[in-house]
Amino acid sequence: YSATNIGVGTVTDRSGKLLLDMDGERTYSEDKATRKSTLHWLGDREGKISAGAISHYAGAMVGFDRINGIYNAGNEPGQAELTLSARVQNVALEAMKNRKGTVAVYNYKTGQILCAVTTPNYDPLDVPDIEGDTSGKWEGAYLNRFLQSTYVPGSIYKIITTAAALDHVPDIQSMTFRCTGKVEYGSGDNIATVTCEGVHGYLDLKGALANSCNCAYAQITQLVGWENLDAYVRELGITDSLRFDGFV
Repeated sequence: YSATNIGVGTVTDRSGKLLLDMDGERTYSEDKATRKSTLHWLGDREGKISAGAISHYAGAMVGFDRINGIYNAGNEPGQAELTLSARVQNVALEAMKNRKGTVAVYNYKTGQILCAVTTPNYDPLDVPDIEGDTSGKWEGAYLNRFLQSTYVPGSIYKIITTAAALDHVPDIQSMTFRCTGKVEYGSGDNIATVTCEGVHGYLDLKGALANSCNCAYAQITQLVGWENLDAYVRELGITDSLRFDGFV
């Protein structure tokens, strides 16, 4: 180890593209975008970012096994091949632009993680003055938002509502819902306003889902009822924590 960083082994993406060589001084990918998009899995040279992929495969990369301990350490360094795709990581990073958050893609048939980008991030070969930043640009830069953050479900919740509506609202597919850009509920001082990204006019269920219309889904939610929605949230596990074992 060098400080808090392991000092042996290599890490590649799913296609065999070198992401990090840890033999001696850390050597990252030659591609700047790849260095940034994989930062929160490979870590930085100062050890300020917890490198999930490195810690998981540390034993294999130093030659440790349960039978011989570290007897083989010092021989050929090990290699970790991640299921992440550098190409997909970079596409996701470009799509994020200046937003803060995470983009993840996985193969639901195998459980392999193909992409897990978290922002803000930076080039480990050109570290910004994060400690001295007063603009908020680098807030959360050391945080792996894919692993270490929780988020309130957004429009993905419409999938839950749709499933419940199909099962519990008769003739839901023949109904239409009006979107004027907002819809209000309550009266007096207890008015709640649901706003939409646009004015969609009249939509059926398929159109409401295709346009992710908040106004239409507010009306659909009333028809479904909170008891049914609560049951579907539990059944589909939308609020459950997820665990995964490794990256291959």
